[in-house]
Amino acid sequence: MMRKLLILLLASVVALAAVAEDFDPLNADIEQNLTHPAVARKHSPAVKTGMSQLLRAIRALGFDASAVRDGEVVLVTIPASELFAPNAFTPKNAAITRLRPLMPYVKRSDNYKVIVAVHSDNTGDSFYNDSITVARADAIDDIMTRLNDGAETGVIPYGLGDDEPLAANISIEARRRNRRVEIYFVPTAGFIDKSRRRQN
Repeated sequence: MMRKLLILLLASVVALAAVAEDFDPLNADIEQNLTHPAVARKHSPAVKTGMSQLLRAIRALGFDASAVRDGEVVLVTIPASELFAPNAFTPKNAAITRLRPLMPYVKRSDNYKVIVAVHSDNTGDSFYNDSITVARADAIDDIMTRLNDGAETGVIPYGLGDDEPLAANISIEARRRNRRVEIYFVPTAGFIDKSRRRQN
């Protein structure tokens, strides 16, 4: 009986490992990407310490940055107006200058999975809002590739339309807040492993 239980347990571990290996970030939704890879509870303090250092560094560059996922992920929020003219699908020239300071961290694909999520307000219909945010997310990915000397950065872009407002779209200021670009830095398995070893 005990042997059967051990075999079942081993099979479960192997199956879970296979699922983890099969995870494809480019075919996952944003929530899946924000929570993968998972951080074991015992390693979470070490990961949070490392990510808090990243948070301080990005804030020192003048960005609006915060910790999410219980301190394990860093979120950078940029008003869409800083990167795009109203209703523009392509970025301003100033977008390159604005994003350049983040590139040393974007390039660290061994440490961070970078997710770009673009949001709109609810002006216009949903199809238009979805289209413009997808185009803008792809444009930011293109800028980061250019700033990386043409090499792929591994950035995962999402255009989320008007589905996730920060505030009710009932005023000019609220709509301005909702038109935003979010850049997430998610710790990779490599970063988690390095944090675990430093903890030990």
